[in-house]
Amino acid sequence: MRTTSLPSSLLSACLRTGLLACLLALAPLVAALSPADALAQQAGPPAPSAPAAPQNGQGGAQQPLQGQTSPAFPPNMNVQDLPIILPAPNVDEPAFDTGQVMGCLCQKALAAVTCKKVADYNLVRTVGTAYLFNSFYASSSEDFYCVAQPDSLVLSSTAWGRLRVTVPYAVDKKARTVSATVAGTMCDKTVKIRCTAPGKP
Repeated sequence: MRTTSLPSSLLSACLRTGLLACLLALAPLVAALSPADALAQQAGPPAPSAPAAPQNGQGGAQQPLQGQTSPAFPPNMNVQDLPIILPAPNVDEPAFDTGQVMGCLCQKALAAVTCKKVADYNLVRTVGTAYLFNSFYASSSEDFYCVAQPDSLVLSSTAWGRLRVTVPYAVDKKARTVSATVAGTMCDKTVKIRCTAPGKP
């Protein structure tokens, strides 16, 4: 609270006359003070005002700083949580298995190498990718073997001894066919053979 110093004359009068005379002397001085001045002395200096929040030109909310971008995913979501959409399988087209046509290709390859009819070779049994056929060869019944490798057929027979005939073949999955060209025949002919799996070509 701010105080005002008394004039020396009033102080001397208060000391001579006593308390009552001093109060009477101070009455005009107190009346001279306005109510606004008295409140200002009691309130003290005004409190600083809070700074206004920055706004954009249109008076809207505060705009984000340049260079700040919102996250691509929510905070609680990781890339691993995103669903993986796979294409639907085509149920109308069955899977192509070359094993469905290897017996056919072996039979035609043996017939082409020996220059005989396809019906002359009878399939006896199949063990994995090895096919056993039987046919008459040089006036006797002989066994013929065909082993289907990933890109070729290997032909052999008890009538040929250690002779092996290799026939390369090609696979066309779209057409569901396996084809080959037999050049080393016993009758010096080049024969093209092909077998197609059942189902849509």
